[in-house]
Amino acid sequence: MANWITINVTKTGIKKGTSNYASCPIARALRAKGFKDVGVGAVYGWFVYKGIRNNAYYYWPKKVTEFIRKFDSNKQVSPFTFKVKVS
Repeated sequence: MANWITINVTKTGIKKGTSNYASCPIARALRAKGFKDVGVGAVYGWFVYKGIRNNAYYYWPKKVTEFIRKFDSNKQVSPFTFKVKVS
């Protein structure tokens, strides 16, 4: 059965994050919720949650991809939440 996990991208995560796929604010927020081996691309990501690797790329919701594009372009971004479906 699939579960939805709420991910919180915080002001601190934004401030400390970089444009690197493993240390961006989205990756930092996922790790804060217990995700491991996190990688974040502009459209999709990959991760391990509770010892289970997602079998395919996880496509982000639109608000996540918009955040990533703005952040990577050095534009103003704000904290937000989104949900990730895990099996």
